[in-house]
Amino acid sequence: MKIFKKIFEGKRGEIFLVEYRGKICVMKRKKDGVPDFIDKEYEVLKHLSSEYVPKVYKKTEDYILMEYLKGYNFKDALRLDRQTSLILGLKLSYFLDKKRVYHSQLGRYYHLIVSKDLKNIKALDFERAKIDATQKNLLQIVGYYMRDFYPFLKEEIKIYKNDIDRGYERIVRKIMLVAG
Repeated sequence: MKIFKKIFEGKRGEIFLVEYRGKICVMKRKKDGVPDFIDKEYEVLKHLSSEYVPKVYKKTEDYILMEYLKGYNFKDALRLDRQTSLILGLKLSYFLDKKRVYHSQLGRYYHLIVSKDLKNIKALDFERAKIDATQKNLLQIVGYYMRDFYPFLKEEIKIYKNDIDRGYERIVRKIMLVAG
């Protein structure tokens, strides 16, 4: 494995751009003396294993190697095409809610990466995620990125809290009408 450069440093870990088996990847490494988050993040990513999260290539005690995602952070994607990006954010959050994984940090736009063609979205950084029976991810997307639509979505949000599928369909339909 060849390390190209450090691309981020947080309290508990560092993220590097690396080459692994001929692929450009991201290595998320825990810092010495911090609580382990590698196992937890790996388990959540394995549970979710889908087009909405990065692929995991390798896991050790100290790091996890994942797919390198090229694209726009959510803030930039919203500037390019708000309606498409909002729909992608709703799809991702609905998926997480159906899988009962609460991300808790979807309000941080850099945890959401939208592909350059604006057709796909993935969430990053699941070290603080938890399994939760309530549907909170979609509400995060609405609360952080769709505040101006909230008055139009009150009824749909109530429905979502009781009937996730029906509520999701109604929210998407309404966003298609008002965000166009």
